[in-house]
Amino acid sequence: VQLQLLKIFHSRLQYFAVRMKLRAIWRVCRTQPRKSTRQPSEPLLLKYRANTDFALTFGQPGTSSFVQGMLALHFSKRKHMTTIVVVKKDGVAVIAGDTLTTFGSTRLASAHDAAPEKLLKHGDTYFGIAGSAAHQLVLESLLQKHPEFKFHGRAEIYESFRKIHPILKEEAFLNTKEEDDDPYESSQLTALVVNSSGIYGVYSMREVFEFDKFWSIGSGRDFALGAMYAVFKGKKSAEEIAKLGVLAGAEYDTGTALPMNIASVKLNGKAR
Repeated sequence: VQLQLLKIFHSRLQYFAVRMKLRAIWRVCRTQPRKSTRQPSEPLLLKYRANTDFALTFGQPGTSSFVQGMLALHFSKRKHMTTIVVVKKDGVAVIAGDTLTTFGSTRLASAHDAAPEKLLKHGDTYFGIAGSAAHQLVLESLLQKHPEFKFHGRAEIYESFRKIHPILKEEAFLNTKEEDDDPYESSQLTALVVNSSGIYGVYSMREVFEFDKFWSIGSGRDFALGAMYAVFKGKKSAEEIAKLGVLAGAEYDTGTALPMNIASVKLNGKAR
């Protein structure tokens, strides 16, 4: 038992040592000019052991491939097991999501779940939430108690989520900690928002993004984004494109499964 504990402790030390090195390299890269005359060297293979072997290949520091590798490391620890998409086209905004819930390696399919829907409605606004399974019930309860929250436009969405954050801490006992050097407390959720004003994404530090065409969140997002990109310029409607996005996630992502839920709203005249 003591030997096993020592091995676990050693692996944890290796993991944190690599994390500290990566942070130091990233800080140096941010201060370097974007253009460099140096020839790229061989990629550096960084491998550490936590619970399982995990390897990432990075390009030369300062290049786009290195930045992408750093982002891949960051988001690989934050993949939420779902596929949720939003699409805006021809005056219609659509949101769609799968119905699978996972608990580690255990799958709770819609056939066994009395409430498998991942889309939440508040007034004329729809939310698709990725992250902990607890988020759905917590936000549903909170929004019922606070009908005054509005979500039309980036400013309203930000202000509403800024006011929601302390309520999550005080009433739902939210754990706000992610990384030691994060500039703000985390709300620990990622959401897509759809209403007559447009389609939006909200991330853990209450960053709000507005999308012109489509977007996706969750572990199946890469498959969904590729599928929607391939057909967006064609004749398919917003609803058909959204369905294809979720279908692609369900086809290739282990954290996504059918059936899907879908909702649509008409955009107002000001929405592009």
